[in-house]
Amino acid sequence: MGQVLYLLGGLVFVALAVGTVREAARDRERYQRAATAVGQVVEVEVEELAEGTIHQPVVEFRAGPEGRVMRCRPPLPELARNTVKSGQRVNLRYDREDPTRTWVDGHEPEPSLMGVALWLLIAAGMLFQAFD
Repeated sequence: MGQVLYLLGGLVFVALAVGTVREAARDRERYQRAATAVGQVVEVEVEELAEGTIHQPVVEFRAGPEGRVMRCRPPLPELARNTVKSGQRVNLRYDREDPTRTWVDGHEPEPSLMGVALWLLIAAGMLFQAFD
């Protein structure tokens, strides 16, 4: 019975790794076909954590042919987040179907390699245990 549970658990973690990679591929596809806009940083939210200070820019831009005003917190690498200033212009990409999904142009989404590696490492351990 224990071997079956390890086998099933291992397969679940393999599925999590595959799901992470597939979601990243969908995000890259959305990024590639996204519309572009020029936004402006209207605020930089600052959060103090034990690990340090996190700066998160809030960007306002106009989306679609009707020019609807949108606000977003686009994902940025930590180094880039800490250099963004209020009032700064930012080139954005946004999903035409869901303009709340945004990226800063030039910062294409990538899969979390650490997450995939962790899922696969756990899966390998469980599968090894199942066939031991």
